[in-house]
Amino acid sequence: KQPDLKATVAKAPGYAVFTTYGVSFIVGGSGGTGVVHDNKTKKDTFMKLGGASAGFQLGAVENDVLVIFKTPQAMQGFIAKGWEVTGGVGAGAAAGGKGGGDGQGGSAMGDIQTFTLTKTGLEAGLSIGGIKAWKDEELN
Repeated sequence: KQPDLKATVAKAPGYAVFTTYGVSFIVGGSGGTGVVHDNKTKKDTFMKLGGASAGFQLGAVENDVLVIFKTPQAMQGFIAKGWEVTGGVGAGAAAGGKGGGDGQGGSAMGDIQTFTLTKTGLEAGLSIGGIKAWKDEELN
């Protein structure tokens, strides 16, 4: 969806990629798995991701999430702590890999930038929630 991101990812100290699945109706939950890749050492750290939200929301969705780290410290902090509080308005729809929602943009928080692409499903609403990522101890 955004070919220019390839160069940004290549220049960054590292990046993470997650696939998440979520369902929401007033209260929402999501979960998924992914990997953090250190561009310098080429080391991969496998991660799990969970989220919860509340608000005026409805949907079921599968997303791909790209996290770009602007500094090595941000990447290490994400691996060690992996906590981000989010909130906002969103909508997206896709089926069979066609369409998409938030893939046209992203959000930045400090030294971390995220991009979300809706793969399948439909989701809309206003909510606030949190996301927690942690090391997958079984795979690391």
